[in-house]
Amino acid sequence: MKYLPKVPDDAYVKVETKKILKQHKAYMAQFEEMLNDEKNRITTGTCMMS
Repeated sequence: MKYLPKVPDDAYVKVETKKILKQHKAYMAQFEEMLNDEKNRITTGTCMMS
């Protein structure tokens, strides 16, 4: 009989999931800020074309 791999308990999974969600939320906020900056540059005509 094969043994099943050890699965982490629920508390560990919840903590790790929360960490990932926090990182994702921070990343998305940063990304939205970058998009808004880019949009503002385009609308104000200060966009640099290279």
